[in-house]
Amino acid sequence: MTDEQYNRFEHLRSTVYGQFITELNTDEDMMRGKYASNIIPDEWVDEGLQPTVPPTAYNAITNAADHILTTPRTFVPMRPVNESMEASREIAEKQRQLHDMR
Repeated sequence: MTDEQYNRFEHLRSTVYGQFITELNTDEDMMRGKYASNIIPDEWVDEGLQPTVPPTAYNAITNAADHILTTPRTFVPMRPVNESMEASREIAEKQRQLHDMR
């Protein structure tokens, strides 16, 4: 490699690709939710302020088991029954088992 080629390489690495990689890392930090440090002033962080970062699409994909769509919670309010109490309990137990299978 000649000096001229090396100089071109250094120019491309520092200006074009360096800026591209910096922007790529910034995008990755945004997707991972690591942008709170850019918002909160340092003196507030020193006082112990911890920002709340909402869940991101990246988190929903990488932690799919924790996503609300894969583990729904079903709440059934209590209501009066016209049938016998025992028959209603059996129906409720079958519904609970169905929800547990999902």
